Amino acid sequence: MDIKICTLKNKPELYRNVIELIETGFTYPSEHSFERDFYPLMNKNNWHNCYILHNEKEVISHIGVSERKISAQRNYFKASLLGGIATSPKYRGKGYFRTLLSYVLDATQDSCFQILWSDNSELYKKYNFHLCSEQYLLEKDDTNESTGYEQTVYEDLTISEREEIQQLYQLSIVNSFVTCTRTRKEWGEISRITSSELYIKKENEKIIEYFFMNKGADLSGIVHEIASLSKPAVKEISHYGSVWLPRTLKGQLNLTQQYGFHLKIGDYEGFTLFVSAMTDGLIKINTIEEDIITFTFNNRVLEDDHQNFLSGIMGPNIFSELEGQYPLFYISGLDSI
Repeated sequence: MDIKICTLKNKPELYRNVIELIETGFTYPSEHSFERDFYPLMNKNNWHNCYILHNEKEVISHIGVSERKISAQRNYFKASLLGGIATSPKYRGKGYFRTLLSYVLDATQDSCFQILWSDNSELYKKYNFHLCSEQYLLEKDDTNESTGYEQTVYEDLTISEREEIQQLYQLSIVNSFVTCTRTRKEWGEISRITSSELYIKKENEKIIEYFFMNKGADLSGIVHEIASLSKPAVKEISHYGSVWLPRTLKGQLNLTQQYGFHLKIGDYEGFTLFVSAMTDGLIKINTIEEDIITFTFNNRVLEDDHQNFLSGIMGPNIFSELEGQYPLFYISGLDSI
């Protein structure tokens, strides 16, 4: 059997086959559409980043990549977000997924790191992806009164309202966390995710707060992005649905801690610069080996394995000496794939 790896840009006629493979593999509900819910990943302009392993008859496996710029303390780094990962059931356990993932990791090795979202931790640990980062879940509470929010969709906003939303994202999220930056093009792609609802609050005819809720099957009933000129009223927002919150907004609320994502270190030099920028120079990596990271903190040379190091600097198990010293990750559900 002749097995080949290419991208959808090279084989556009396989697009419908890829969507069917993903939706079947994810048991995607019929009322949802993966190509709409994950438009930034699957749109035609990103087909050069949609990798497929196929034979002469069918698509065997797919991995999509979204190349993003990550902001950390006003420094910017390249990251690769992996999603739409699916393998045909009849070809599982035969090494095809390993072959394609290895190919994709080689193709994205110039990124500081690769990130993916999955419940299958044991599988991805084999490929040096480690659970790290954190988010906190505030359960929906219908008893909380909610006033002043208007439901809309991003695409229906005026040009000035869109600019207000973009500015809020920059001021409230990009300047406060380690997160994905967004160009106008990327905002345009987000507007195509029509399964995600936008709620806005205005004051003197200007948007001062917004949140996005829902996205496809996975984020139904979840508020996954909040931006505000002041501290947002998260208990009020929980009237609408369960809320994902970063550590800085959890306060004294009764929340459930969750892992953020799986991360694999990519380019060693780039990752070293990223860690230094993110921690504001508190952590300086000396060497990265397959199992061990050696680093300097407070003039002490220390070492740890990848899992403990990543969890210790990014969460959820922050090293006690680093607690509250620098911004952590906060990646919206609009950007996760």
